[in-house]
Amino acid sequence: MKIDQKSAFRISCAFVLLVGTEIAVLSPAIFRSNIAARSQRTIALAKAKQIHIGLCEYAIDHDGVFPAATSHSNDAFRQLDSPRDSDRLYVVTGSRWSEMASGRGKANLGRGENHWAYASGLNNGSKGNLPLVMDGFSDTIGVYIDDPTRRGGVWRREAAIIVRADGSAKMEKPEADGRVYEMKSGRPVDIFSKEYGTDPGQLLNPW
Repeated sequence: MKIDQKSAFRISCAFVLLVGTEIAVLSPAIFRSNIAARSQRTIALAKAKQIHIGLCEYAIDHDGVFPAATSHSNDAFRQLDSPRDSDRLYVVTGSRWSEMASGRGKANLGRGENHWAYASGLNNGSKGNLPLVMDGFSDTIGVYIDDPTRRGGVWRREAAIIVRADGSAKMEKPEADGRVYEMKSGRPVDIFSKEYGTDPGQLLNPW
């Protein structure tokens, strides 16, 4: 069937209108979803900074040394005795690491009650760029995954919260392999590697 120019124009306009309507309906939902996700990340970043403050206060009373642990990060955070040890700081919305925590009251930091990974063995004299507190990793220490339903995939690969020993903190984007890199001597270096200055053996996931 042959379609004249006028009919073709009408069909084209109807199609554009239909697509535009669908976008208009979907866009607010997508916008709200993105805003909610960014808000959660911002809140989580603020929590990580507060944990860093607690670590620094601990170091003041312990010859400049941050709390040590050997098996998981919960052990280190349990040693913080400031008012900041309410478990709300250790719970992150959507995290599979902290999915068993209530987010209220004092922190026992048992299994499933802490989201944050930790680099043990540092002190307030360590190089300021070394990672100290960060989002819990996947089952592979130092690696995040692109699956928010699994541990280590809270922010997918869009962002990983990293707080350095000097207190600087930001959301950094892992690469396709799930690792976080920083330029060093003109090339990218994994910040959780010995080459960067981090001791991978001291990196502890939550419990």
